[in-house]
Amino acid sequence: MYRSLDPDRIIETIARLEGRIADRFPQSGLARVCKELGDVARESKVHAAAVTRADPLMRLGILAILAFGLVLLGYVGTIIEIKRDSENLFGVLQGIDAAMNIV
Repeated sequence: MYRSLDPDRIIETIARLEGRIADRFPQSGLARVCKELGDVARESKVHAAAVTRADPLMRLGILAILAFGLVLLGYVGTIIEIKRDSENLFGVLQGIDAAMNIV
């Protein structure tokens, strides 16, 4: 239920707190600190909105890298000579596992 923060409510609360501090302690630096906190909250809201937008170019790049890795893994699989003895087979399987971990 309370797993996310609403930036508008945070900014509203900080503004209300700044007003209360300015009324009670007009000469203190605490009001300026609260004003700075409000500015940071507004900037953070803008940055958070920019971060949550999907970046199609980055997604396309990641898909291209994954596809290249899979094609390269398939190519390596075609050039490996697989013999019937178990020692070579396990070596090939370990190599494929290591390649998958790299991909």
